Amino acid sequence: MAWFITIFLGFLALAFITSFIPETKRFIHNRIRQQTRISRPEFIFIDRLLCDRMTYYAALDIKGRARFVNRLVAIREQKSFKGMEDLEVTDEMRILISATIAQITFGLNEYAITHFHTFLIYPHQFHSRLFRQDMLGGTMPNGVIMLSWSDYQQGYAIDDDGRNLGLHELAHGLKLNLFHGSEFDAHFAKHMDDWLEEGKKEFSKMKNGEKSWLRTYAGTNMHEFFSVCVENFFEKPRDFNRHLPDLYSQLCVLLNQDPLRPGNNYLLAKGYAVKIEKQARAMPRPPVAKPEKKYYGEMHWTFKMILAGLFLGFIVGFPLYTITAISSKMFWSVALILAAVGFLAHFAAIRKENYLPISFFLIFIGIGFVPTGFVVSLAFNYVTSKTMSEKQEQVLIIGYRRSGHDFILRLEGGHEEYHQHVRTMDNSRYFRLRRATPQHAIFTYRQGWLGWKVVSRTDVD
Repeated sequence: MAWFITIFLGFLALAFITSFIPETKRFIHNRIRQQTRISRPEFIFIDRLLCDRMTYYAALDIKGRARFVNRLVAIREQKSFKGMEDLEVTDEMRILISATIAQITFGLNEYAITHFHTFLIYPHQFHSRLFRQDMLGGTMPNGVIMLSWSDYQQGYAIDDDGRNLGLHELAHGLKLNLFHGSEFDAHFAKHMDDWLEEGKKEFSKMKNGEKSWLRTYAGTNMHEFFSVCVENFFEKPRDFNRHLPDLYSQLCVLLNQDPLRPGNNYLLAKGYAVKIEKQARAMPRPPVAKPEKKYYGEMHWTFKMILAGLFLGFIVGFPLYTITAISSKMFWSVALILAAVGFLAHFAAIRKENYLPISFFLIFIGIGFVPTGFVVSLAFNYVTSKTMSEKQEQVLIIGYRRSGHDFILRLEGGHEEYHQHVRTMDNSRYFRLRRATPQHAIFTYRQGWLGWKVVSRTDVD
């Protein structure tokens, strides 16, 4: 039995240590919080690739990355990727193109841009027979997007020049999805007219030959104007906001994210959208809104409590339980009370706000909150036990554990004070080897503030 406990604790210790390895923490969080059905090696590959290639992803915290990867995997499964001109499509291509979709729609509920189902990937610039010209990319109303892979990579390799082929073509796709797709985001649709009204002001200036901060290509038509704005929105947000604050603010509202707020997973400040709608000019940058409840840091606090419940239960709780005279009835009563308290205290904050799925919420209560609360109760009772007392009981049955670490006495009558089972870690070699049932047992104990007796010595005759 001892070797089994040793091995089990070893596995728990290994799990505890590996949980603090960043990639493992992010995988556990992604698997539990978002329930993304990918293996750990696949998650690590995606996480490392995006951290290396996409500044946008690297700035997200553990919660934001979990949400991003979950969306990326769902998008990748819905899209078809075809290599053109003998180009072989790799997992890297599928992941990065899916990541661009996840980036541009990160603030929206409908994030997959479902109308666009196929990506034709060319190795370099290609010639279009339809348009009779060489192209870097193209977005077709029939649900097909064409990309030059070398130029796509260049867009993320230099991510501060306002030129990104992937973002440009997906911006076209997002906008066209409103007119050709069967599923589009209601928030995006609601605010598109407001953005177009604001955008036409700058677009008209460009058509009239006036100088604009945006590159000349934005003046081709309103479709290209929108795509160029999206490129600059993600790659040069600070300059965009400084030169065209009204247009930038409306784009923040339209996409429901703000690239100037990476520390908050690009979420808009509370009430920001309402203020923009009410005022003709964008207000100065609103202060960072502090979340009302911080449930996430580097590691979800519920995971820490589950680990605390496991480790405290074995390392601290078990020894305290063996020397505390507490009946099975009392044990389960306290456990049920703690479960009820944990459920009432945390259900609204964790489950209703969708921080954890219901199955893991119940795991959190069962092996996290309840064991931790019980260990704290036992420890408090032990620390507050002072006055030493003795009591003699008649012994009816005695049982031994093979490990030799403790014994069980069954006393006469099932006393309310000591109940049926009294456990103690303090026993003598003579007592273990004796075959006859002893007649009496003298218990030396101290009583804590919670009313439970802490047995410090047991003598038998």
